[in-house]
Amino acid sequence: LHVDDVIIAGDNEFVDETTKMISDIFNMSKVCDGEFRFCGLDIKLQRDGSITVSMDDYADSIEPIVIDKKRKKTEEITYKEISALKELVGKLAWLAHNMRMDLCYGAVYLQKRSNKATVADVLYANKLVEKGKARKNEIRFVRVGDKDELIMYGLGDASYTAGEGKSSALEGQLVLLGTAKRPVVSSV
Repeated sequence: LHVDDVIIAGDNEFVDETTKMISDIFNMSKVCDGEFRFCGLDIKLQRDGSITVSMDDYADSIEPIVIDKKRKKTEEITYKEISALKELVGKLAWLAHNMRMDLCYGAVYLQKRSNKATVADVLYANKLVEKGKARKNEIRFVRVGDKDELIMYGLGDASYTAGEGKSSALEGQLVLLGTAKRPVVSSV
């Protein structure tokens, strides 16, 4: 049995007990504390107790697809280009899912287009790569209060579209942790 990339978080007692319980059953080759990479996310516990999660290295590793810009934008791309586009869109979707909500629509749009993609779709994907690299890809989670004062806030939205004999739904959720005492929230 091989298990890769397990993350455990909590106070020292919880982490120590859980790590011991797992290592009593499974061979653990590497245990990191305070700073580590987890599935492309660089996670670091800061001195003030906050946690930063960065995907800057991941975003920088995403390369655009080389394509002749003289080709007609309506031209369908080749099988090999479709494969490259699917790989690129998967990377963009991972960045969007974990860090960059502003890339979500583009990633979903391109996922739906991938089998009938055109040169315009590749150019759009390349623009999303530029957008993903244009600013820092980092989130900071802060302590918002004591356990007994915490409140969970949630926001959800959905849309439904129909046309061309097809229908689809999209939904999104935002979950935040805060308190009634202080105007501070942190994403969950």
